[in-house]
Amino acid sequence: MLKPVYLLTTLAMLCTMTVQAQKLKQKHLDQLATNNISLIDSNILYNNVLKNDGKVTVVLIFTNHCVGTPHAFKNIETIRNDFGDKVAFVLCSSSSRKRIDDLVAVAKANNNKEKLYFIDPNKYKEYGMDDRKKGFQFRNDVCKPCEEDVIGTPYYIIYSPDNEVLFYGYNSRKDFHKLLTEYFQQNG
Repeated sequence: MLKPVYLLTTLAMLCTMTVQAQKLKQKHLDQLATNNISLIDSNILYNNVLKNDGKVTVVLIFTNHCVGTPHAFKNIETIRNDFGDKVAFVLCSSSSRKRIDDLVAVAKANNNKEKLYFIDPNKYKEYGMDDRKKGFQFRNDVCKPCEEDVIGTPYYIIYSPDNEVLFYGYNSRKDFHKLLTEYFQQNG
């Protein structure tokens, strides 16, 4: 009779450890705060970040070490230069909490001037060093049409001023600059 109790105790301990492993430690929260990086999840995106202020919003989900990340930062700079204040940016890192220092370094190396967000691992589970999966969960939570797409990074979701999804996907498959140019030609 001792074995089932032992098994249940072991399972309870593993479940507790799994839940605790998802919580950010104070040192991670301090790293984020020191670097002006905010946590983000779907509620924060919809209730605090996306604003009906007449702007198109580009949400970029990226990882620190993807070869496409420097190119994505250049795209953001080009879009900013060409469309100015018509576009807002929400740059969301799906990297693991162990890579927050790398996130800061990547942003600096790419001359990022936009606000950075860290996808909240309290809501979206991290899977070891595979940073894409947390981004996948966040992406599917904030963009229902995106669920049909495979995950990878960098991934773009572009919202209208009314917070409707206009475009989504990879810049390697879609020319978002061209799509935004056409959108602004049609919508002012």
